[in-house]
Amino acid sequence: MPVLALSILTRENSPEPPATTIGRCVPPDPNAPYASCKSAQTRLTVPNPPAAMSVPFNTLSGGQPQTLVSPGQLLDVRFNLDWAVGQLPYAVDVTLGDVTFTVK
Repeated sequence: MPVLALSILTRENSPEPPATTIGRCVPPDPNAPYASCKSAQTRLTVPNPPAAMSVPFNTLSGGQPQTLVSPGQLLDVRFNLDWAVGQLPYAVDVTLGDVTFTVK
């Protein structure tokens, strides 16, 4: 089954200017801001057959410098499919619909 990496970038984990216009992360090396300013993420298995999924904000981790997601600071949501050099392409059809962000 295909696996998606869901990443959420927040203001705290986005590099400060000039790398971005609104970030608050101060990278130790301004020439490599994304080495220390990183999105929190989780991995999701794409269900087959399709099914509704719920992903609580507290299941995302690994952000830097803020490990967890602060929902009020959300800037960017990304979905990436796993793939490695030398791996054969695979057929996948992913549809996102009725996406909502809810803080509980």
